Amino acid sequence: MKEIKLRYHHIMCIHTYSGHGYDEKFAENIEKIIKIFKEEPNINIRFIDNCDDVCKSCPNRNGEYCLGEDSIREKDNRVKKYFELDRKSIDTYKDLVGEIKPTFSELQDISEVCGRCDFKKLCNKVLPKNI
Repeated sequence: MKEIKLRYHHIMCIHTYSGHGYDEKFAENIEKIIKIFKEEPNINIRFIDNCDDVCKSCPNRNGEYCLGEDSIREKDNRVKKYFELDRKSIDTYKDLVGEIKPTFSELQDISEVCGRCDFKKLCNKVLPKNI
């Protein structure tokens, strides 16, 4: 069965995405993943600790890791803690949304979860956002 591989912090990125990214190639890729989630809510998700499907077109990718990997791991850990998620997989995207929706819907400032992210201002513009 098909699955999407995600780093934990990309939960935030896919739910606050507003059409901006590092570059056009990155934006096209994340839009493709968001479309898959909308069209296939029963797709499996596997959380990983290195570059995932969102990272596929990221200009900060360095092999299987990110330039600034320590900062990215910190973001992953913050998201895990905020949503109380600490496992390698969730059955489906639909299950993930069901689990995080109550907490996510109350979020007023993305920095509560993401810390110092370059996209903080853009993401805060779409909050609170129903998922």
